[in-house]
Amino acid sequence: MKRRAITVPRRAILLSTMGGLLAPVKVHAEKRRRIGALLAISPSSPVGAPFWAVFLDALRAFGWTEGNNLEIVARWTGGDPRKIPAIAEELLGEAVELVIARDTQSSQAFLQRTRTVPIVMMGGADAVEARLVGSLARPGGNVTGISDNLHEIISKPIDFMREFVPDVRRVAVLWNPENQMSTSGFRRFETSAATAGLEAISAPVATAEQLEAALAALSREPPQALILHLPSPISLHYARIADFAIKYRIMAVGFSNHSVREGCLLAYGPDRADSYRRTAYYVNRILRGAKPADLPVEQATFRLTINLKTAKALGLTVPPSILARADEVIE
Repeated sequence: MKRRAITVPRRAILLSTMGGLLAPVKVHAEKRRRIGALLAISPSSPVGAPFWAVFLDALRAFGWTEGNNLEIVARWTGGDPRKIPAIAEELLGEAVELVIARDTQSSQAFLQRTRTVPIVMMGGADAVEARLVGSLARPGGNVTGISDNLHEIISKPIDFMREFVPDVRRVAVLWNPENQMSTSGFRRFETSAATAGLEAISAPVATAEQLEAALAALSREPPQALILHLPSPISLHYARIADFAIKYRIMAVGFSNHSVREGCLLAYGPDRADSYRRTAYYVNRILRGAKPADLPVEQATFRLTINLKTAKALGLTVPPSILARADEVIE
């Protein structure tokens, strides 16, 4: 069957073409949102990169892609908490819609400077005690996020140490006197240690240089165990501390799973990967209109990690009870 040609007047073609050119073009460009993050270490560093990747993956799952509809202005202290106030001031001057705070000091620094910009805690000690929120269920201000609340488990290291060495007596504690929550945590541990009949040896550390001095002092009369409190600079030198502990046959126990991967014996503490993932949840909710005051603060998920290689180097047998409870075992 022959097809009939349809003839369209040339004038109609011209009008149609001109109409297309003159018609307004609808552009569906999504607005790029801008947020800030105050971290302890660079998100591209060997330690920070895996956690940052978890955070970015979680954001993508919520529909936010860095470089597309999201811009993240990240700054870090390099392990020097004294830089926090200046960096917090700088980030708030970057016209960000919300800020992420890696620890309690960072959250407090932001809160001292703004009561309007949302602050998302990525971790930190008891948020209520630190006066960051009114309550966990109803924050009531511009702060919400994840709270580690280490105070509730501050005596846990004692229990674990005694499973390894029932007659443990002398325990040293590395803590940062310039960090309010670290100071509070150390005082709580002192009380728990006294109740348990232990001698708690104070080893205050606020700088990397002080860490070396503290380790040198401990080497003259090594304790049986070493408790690692989380704040910088302690958290940036786990490998150095692990080497020291193994050399002097000291049980290094703390609250950071990363410390065990760096060679320390055992840790019971927050699952950092999960905290980064849940931080993305809060960022998404706030960018989509939720108010921090209405978003309950979540308690961090805790994990037990044990390093079997370190236990062997210390001449210790890992109790079956600990192996059975461990979430991660490093061979």
